[in-house]
Amino acid sequence: MKQETYRKFELPRLEYAYNSLEPFIDEATMKLHHDKHHQTYTDKFNEALEKYPELFRKKPEEIISELDKIPEDIRVAVKNHGGGYINHNFFWKILKKNTETKGKIKFAIDKKFGSVENFRKEFSAAALGVFGSGWAWLVLNENKELEIIKTPNQESPLTLGKIPLLTIDVWEHAYYLKYQNRRAEYVENFFNVINWQTVEKNFAEAMKMKLKRQKNWNELAEKIDVELTMNALRKNGINSYFVENKRKAKEKLEELIPMGAEVMNMSSVTLDESKIAEEITKSGRYEPVKKKLESMDRKTQGREMQRIGAAPQYAVGSVHAVTEDGKVIIASNTGSQLPAYAYGADRVIFIVGTQKIVKNLDEAMKRIYDYILPLESERLKKVYGVASFVSKVLLINKEINPERINVIFVNEVLGF
Repeated sequence: MKQETYRKFELPRLEYAYNSLEPFIDEATMKLHHDKHHQTYTDKFNEALEKYPELFRKKPEEIISELDKIPEDIRVAVKNHGGGYINHNFFWKILKKNTETKGKIKFAIDKKFGSVENFRKEFSAAALGVFGSGWAWLVLNENKELEIIKTPNQESPLTLGKIPLLTIDVWEHAYYLKYQNRRAEYVENFFNVINWQTVEKNFAEAMKMKLKRQKNWNELAEKIDVELTMNALRKNGINSYFVENKRKAKEKLEELIPMGAEVMNMSSVTLDESKIAEEITKSGRYEPVKKKLESMDRKTQGREMQRIGAAPQYAVGSVHAVTEDGKVIIASNTGSQLPAYAYGADRVIFIVGTQKIVKNLDEAMKRIYDYILPLESERLKKVYGVASFVSKVLLINKEINPERINVIFVNEVLGF
């Protein structure tokens, strides 16, 4: 069979002479910046993709826009070198002397910032505010509004769901030969070499595009999506219920757990926010396993504590995502709660805000890594001084024991 070959990405030629931006950007800087630095990003980007040559079929902007789909072992290299490749491709095109801010982009700038002069001040402040190396950008955001943003290193607005219109490179290699440490002077002079004709074209094209909105992980699911998810869970042997608020969730819990039952409430922001953890440990309705564990000596009774925690009569907790096709996902650092959920507990009850419903497993993992992990790490740093980590993940595809697993969906944002 003939092996398929792929065309690697190439360093684009400049559309103007190296000295055409003098005296604001000097010829020596342009040669070094384009021929050496941009060439290096190009070479390293191609090198990173060689392990998965089918990626050469995609446009480089598409690759950077969908970094979460890039194999993990090359993702960082693609982000750094691919970002450097496309950022510079874009940068060269917006450079030209003696162009005028006019047309629809001027109207949009005046509307958003009050005037071109005000825009210039805000854009300059962003460029000067980049710590170390990076870029300042004028972008069209997901609401089709102008926005000024900063990105560190070689990160691209495309990964944020924003369309770049204009940028300034504030890596030192972009200005150091001429300006040394005088970034402010470089930024001031940069406004003499903006190709506003290209910016106007970028703006017109961006306005026609259907922008991909960033996922709001804290947005409650639509009722129809909740219903579809509940039906899918039931088909997978998992009981599901829907209540409107935290109070109703506690009432449903009381229906499901008889008085005097042994109950283990797992560590959970959801259970804390809903006061269910307090209800289990302090109401007197149940026999709380946590109280029993707190009275034991870990040094001498550690194994017994593990057995008790792993096999309670009832385990109550929350999850990190539920897919619309009825899969339940729980991530953990220590994994201490997972044995009870997977097998050990006679009954499992999950309290779940409907914001945790996602389309599929890919989206579930994205929710865990992009949204939950940073929040959980921040919470743990405040309490224990250490960050969190996703060490173990439990995926419940199906429950073969009828009545064992129950999900109570709450029409409120609860937990992470």
